[in-house]
Amino acid sequence: MQAKELMDPEAPHGHAIPMFNSRERFVACRGIVKSMPDHAKIALLAMIEAAGPGAGPDLDCVAEEILHEIGNDMRLKVRNEAMILCALEYALPRMSYAGGIVRDVIRNNWQYLSSECQSGIETRIAKAIDDGRAGDAMDVAAWKSILDIAAKRAAVAQ
Repeated sequence: MQAKELMDPEAPHGHAIPMFNSRERFVACRGIVKSMPDHAKIALLAMIEAAGPGAGPDLDCVAEEILHEIGNDMRLKVRNEAMILCALEYALPRMSYAGGIVRDVIRNNWQYLSSECQSGIETRIAKAIDDGRAGDAMDVAAWKSILDIAAKRAAVAQ
């Protein structure tokens, strides 16, 4: 690959940032996707799709490569679950409206989530509580209410 170089005014003297043409960026996109674990591919695809059409040719390239890697059926099944898990990771330690939004999404969609996603939610919440990173006492009680819902639904299923 031949890369044009653009001097970075923030970089120390003599350092350059390679600038790639679209074909070279396509190859780089493929490499990036190949290096990602499946859950990260799915989360990234969900965010690209949420941005809608016109997100840009490089993001379209990334989305295309992810679909090639994971398959369309897998995308449809887990796209929203990946976004829920990412949102949960963000919201768990915060003492803000984010926790309430994520808890509402989980409560309203619990019955539609795969058992893997439900288990992931339970594990993440329990670990955050155990590690003391689930917000203040009010937040912890609210997160425990999600664990209670999960336990009740599991008991009914048996």
